[in-house]
Amino acid sequence: MFPYIERVLMGYGISRKEADTIAEPLTEAGIAHYAGDAHFTGSQMYPTKNLSFMGSLAIAMKKDVIEGMWKGALPHADNNIDINLADGTYRAVP
Repeated sequence: MFPYIERVLMGYGISRKEADTIAEPLTEAGIAHYAGDAHFTGSQMYPTKNLSFMGSLAIAMKKDVIEGMWKGALPHADNNIDINLADGTYRAVP
């Protein structure tokens, strides 16, 4: 995820150094979200200080998505379901 996020940010005219700074916590949020472990315990979900105008703008426009990846839309149990991708059936795993 990191290289993809970095490239997207750089496409907005953000320097590689700043894109790396922004991409790292976004990558962590995405991985936690897709793994079903989205329980933010840090002090900062995304950088907010010492950003360029474009870096600040990117964060401002996407902060709801980032926060949503960490918080989730609804309360849910983590990592306790098996889904059969062939037929769509699922079962809870104790």
